[in-house]
Amino acid sequence: MSWNKLHKRAQLETSLREKFGHQFEQFVLVPSRYGDGYDLYGIGVYPESSVNAGMEMRSFLDSFETLEEAQGAYPDVEVWQGLGPAPELPKTPPDWFDPMDAGERWDEDY
Repeated sequence: MSWNKLHKRAQLETSLREKFGHQFEQFVLVPSRYGDGYDLYGIGVYPESSVNAGMEMRSFLDSFETLEEAQGAYPDVEVWQGLGPAPELPKTPPDWFDPMDAGERWDEDY
């Protein structure tokens, strides 16, 4: 990739972080899971304060009726064929997790 393309992508990533938040490391366009169209997702890592700390975070940010419309709004964002399966949750809770705080359990049978 040329220096100009890398510089342009870095500028876009910076402007997207300013618009949507600095927790995202990457932005991607993917086909919508709910019909036609394309969606913009931010991908990052959950912060230490989250029950999902350290795990991959995927957040829906915007939606478009066509790929052309999405690329018009975000011309240098990578297009993926899908997000793939959701990251697996750990089998055991973090040390600080207390089910009494919110009345929630950590098992799959809940």
